Amino acid sequence: MKAPAGDGRAPPRAKRFEELISAQILLRNSRRLQATMRSSCLPAVKTLDQFDFSFQPSIKREQIESLHELGFVARAENVILLGPPGVGKTHLAISLAIAAAESGREVYYGTLAALIESLTEAKAAGKLPGRVRVLTHPALLVVDEIGYLPISQDSALPTRKVPLLPARHHSRGWVNQGVATHGRGSGKAV
Repeated sequence: MKAPAGDGRAPPRAKRFEELISAQILLRNSRRLQATMRSSCLPAVKTLDQFDFSFQPSIKREQIESLHELGFVARAENVILLGPPGVGKTHLAISLAIAAAESGREVYYGTLAALIESLTEAKAAGKLPGRVRVLTHPALLVVDEIGYLPISQDSALPTRKVPLLPARHHSRGWVNQGVATHGRGSGKAV
């Protein structure tokens, strides 16, 4: 039974087809997001909506909301979140990663210590170029806990030994966050 011409309603068969296509697109996008979240290595799901700005009134809500529009990723710019432990840097970094994943971008999260360890192991195994490619591929790389532990001179992270930092510099976004220090290794929050 067809709908009368000109009444603005789609025939039932066309409407069911449209609903089926919409459901298929939602399912595909949901699976893509789940896969991205699994491969991102995020330690938790923390969104901007869950962040308590009243707990940390020095953080400018408008600035953080602007970062969540992800323009810095599109421009391959870096974001550095500095402050003492417990002020919400990791929460905000994770929420930026989730926003990027929800927008269809690939993300990767790691602590600085874990990234250095993985690069050092890859270097020892003769697989450093492949590991660098893995870390330069995501549109957003979140490096957590910078400044918590000293970096040894023998680590595989310095740019003279591993091209990770220069390789990502002009092509991908970063969110780096850690403890701000005053002087070399003093650990005093700034």
